[in-house]
Amino acid sequence: MNNRKKQNLPSSKAYPGEIPSLKLTDTSWKYLDRFYNQFQSKYEASGNCITDESVDYLFRRFWRDGTCALYRIPNTDILGIAQYSTDLYNIWDKPDTLELVTRRDASRMLIPTKTLINKKDVVIAKIRPDGKPLYPLAKYYANKLSAIDKAIECNLLAVRTPWILLADANNIKRINEFMRRFISDDICLTLNPDDVNSIQVLQTAANYIIDKLEVEKTQTLHEALDELGFDNCAETGNRAIVAEVSINSAATQDINDMYNQCLKQLEDNVRDVLGLEIHFEPRAKQITLLSNKMEQTPEGRAEHDAQEDTKDVK
Repeated sequence: MNNRKKQNLPSSKAYPGEIPSLKLTDTSWKYLDRFYNQFQSKYEASGNCITDESVDYLFRRFWRDGTCALYRIPNTDILGIAQYSTDLYNIWDKPDTLELVTRRDASRMLIPTKTLINKKDVVIAKIRPDGKPLYPLAKYYANKLSAIDKAIECNLLAVRTPWILLADANNIKRINEFMRRFISDDICLTLNPDDVNSIQVLQTAANYIIDKLEVEKTQTLHEALDELGFDNCAETGNRAIVAEVSINSAATQDINDMYNQCLKQLEDNVRDVLGLEIHFEPRAKQITLLSNKMEQTPEGRAEHDAQEDTKDVK
């Protein structure tokens, strides 16, 4: 019998491309799902050589592997996408020849089995210049945010710890009745004279730090969204400080520029090497930086607010 089934242990959820045995908490998966979905929805791809499924798979490989191989499916004008293993490297330590990896018994008629030449038979696609995946970075922040969630949960339980009153067999009933009336907001409470000096309260109060943890959580989430290239201005509210929005915009725009540069290079390589056309466009308007005047001066911020107020009126 399977040991996991015998011990009645919960099975781990397997993320796309991730090993099932990876141990992540439920809240870690919540943040990972959010980051993954935001990344998958960043760009819209167009071209007669691709389908929605192939685009989804392409970005899944970007997320998990950082890179993949693009090729023309034999006897078609359809773009194929596959993982690969490098056979030989050139003098610049880049793949020179490689083989495509067949996953889940996919048809070998659609995935060539012979050794292929980079920049002749295939194009190496990547979302970052270093070819590294986004998943490890997203997992780091997901685990960090999950740890903060767990700390909030523990502090919430600690501050809800009930009062503990010391009693003995002689006065336990009277003390219980006293506390029942106390929590019922009785205007007047009576106490047996013999119990005045005998009632003792065991201190169990914990410091309330949830507000501080929420601030830490917000800052960590902002940092994660910046590092992954996702717009986080909505997280700061509609009236966020202009300088703060500008800093976030600059950090996010740097990552977006990196993505855009890699995708533009991919478009050119697919056209020049494979003779196919593919284009990537952001689904939402990417962040543009505010002017220096609005970033640095109170007058600029006031002018910006006035313009927004005018738009609202219109």
